[in-house]
Amino acid sequence: MQRLVIQRWKDGTMQGDDPRFTEDSGRAHIVEVDNLRGRALAEGHNQPSVDPIGWANLRNAGLVKGGKMPAHAPYRAVRMHLWNGRLGGPGNKKWNLAPGPAKVNSSMSAQAEDRVKYLVDAGHRVWLRTEVNYSVSPADDTIFSSVVPNRISMVWKAKGRAGPGGSWQSKIPVPGEPLQGAKKLPYQGWTGSAANLVTDLSTKDDQTRAQVISLVPTRDLKVAVLEAYPDLYRDISSATQADLLGWLYDANSRIADVDGFLTSVALTSGELVEHALEPLANAGRTQLVDALFTLRVPTTHEQRDLVFKHSKYLLALVGAPLRNLAKKDPEVFKYYSPKSRSSLLNEMSTDQLTKFFETLNKPKRLKALDDWATERISSKGLPDKAATRLAFIKTQKNVNAVLLQGYEKWSKIRQDSEEASERRPLRVRKRSDSGEPVRRRVRARR
Repeated sequence: MQRLVIQRWKDGTMQGDDPRFTEDSGRAHIVEVDNLRGRALAEGHNQPSVDPIGWANLRNAGLVKGGKMPAHAPYRAVRMHLWNGRLGGPGNKKWNLAPGPAKVNSSMSAQAEDRVKYLVDAGHRVWLRTEVNYSVSPADDTIFSSVVPNRISMVWKAKGRAGPGGSWQSKIPVPGEPLQGAKKLPYQGWTGSAANLVTDLSTKDDQTRAQVISLVPTRDLKVAVLEAYPDLYRDISSATQADLLGWLYDANSRIADVDGFLTSVALTSGELVEHALEPLANAGRTQLVDALFTLRVPTTHEQRDLVFKHSKYLLALVGAPLRNLAKKDPEVFKYYSPKSRSSLLNEMSTDQLTKFFETLNKPKRLKALDDWATERISSKGLPDKAATRLAFIKTQKNVNAVLLQGYEKWSKIRQDSEEASERRPLRVRKRSDSGEPVRRRVRARR
């Protein structure tokens, strides 16, 4: 084994001291980083951009997430970060990436990495160590059990004698052979009860059970298997997840039935977006997305945490619940696009708008009004002038007299500045690349 050292690093809002890693025959093995501090980076930061050993063969076999898997052989491999990308872990280094199923990666995120992110965001300095181990050595990219680890573990601790910490570990299954020919026929035409099917699968491994879910002919059989073996829910495709959740709701038009099923498969709040909201949104079930979000993320605190974690991506999935939150919470409001922020302000009643602006200091309040006006007049092709923006704000019936008076006073200063700028004489500075003279305004001599 070779042990290498990287010096101090900084990545956006994250930094740390002396990250270290150990490789095993060119495979990721151990990554350790000390003094992690700052604020966790945005969702999707440091996405994998290089392929660890064996990844090409997994992809060619159709075993990667989003790839064309062999019929009835789900595995959904991803390139797992040993040191999380949002904590500064690189996605362009093979020593930080190991192949593994998406459900293990999701569990690591929800049960370990999110806890480290919370510590960092709370101002702690954190030590982190992640290790993966293999059942076969040395590395051989043609053997899946050689390139996919069979175990992963993570340990972390905040600095200080009483600093909080924790640990997490998981086994990692290796891709297995799909059911073929006569072995899959009994499941395709299953005529027995759901209880008998669950009993039949009790001696099978999870990959076989996941294949059976795609083979059995009815949704109630699929649900029975998932309730008996809840971890399998993460293995099935996004389209199948949406189909089952929609079917459960449509049977009785009760969102509680969907919620009860997700509870039975032990879906955590950290997994809700990937394994419920996103599949349903992609299937066009927007009302079900909003209802499920409201039921499973009931408090303002929990909703804000999910917005901060997933930012604009979550806002694109969830409609009314988060729009209503944004009308009360400027921190959520700012995640929306300028066009959406303008729409939100238009929708507010006078009382809502007044209370919203009361949470902002004067400069932010004036800027929010000005941005609102700028967005609306630009959408109509009107000139972006202070007077035009003021005229728009005056037409808004939900803007109370106090807000209008403050903005009008501020706008007058802006108008005077614009008029003074327009009165300045123009002079030729130099010719542009096209040969045309470039003019600029100069201050009049006093």
